[in-house]
Amino acid sequence: MLDSFKVNRQKYYTDIVQEIKSCSYRNKRYSLNFSIAIALVSGQINLNSFSGYKRKSDKFIVLEDHLACLILEGTDSDSAIRATSKLHNQFQLENFNKKIFIAVVTASDYTDDNAMIHSLFNLLVYAAENNMDNLVIDKDQIPGK
Repeated sequence: MLDSFKVNRQKYYTDIVQEIKSCSYRNKRYSLNFSIAIALVSGQINLNSFSGYKRKSDKFIVLEDHLACLILEGTDSDSAIRATSKLHNQFQLENFNKKIFIAVVTASDYTDDNAMIHSLFNLLVYAAENNMDNLVIDKDQIPGK
């Protein structure tokens, strides 16, 4: 699962950059903040079924059978974590025996999309390598950052 993520990291980066173009534009032009959450799941499940639990303003993207991304418009760090936690709670209800690693980043914390997405990926890898399953983590929860 993590090895597959590392191998396909560039592909996922390209897919996410494409999906956040409009959010990124609104952030730069109008200072409308947004966040990105990414989830890596152990095993195969139908991640599309969780798109119905997102907010109407959010965009849910399944990148692979075990990997999904959520773009949260109009959020700061706290509201992004809350929205992602609600989706995570639904996941736990339906898949209590699966591990899930979740990372969240917010545009206002980064100078550009490139740094934001790479930080998102690094947080996800950190969570998986440190067995931080069933948590929603952001940069403030990593020691020494």
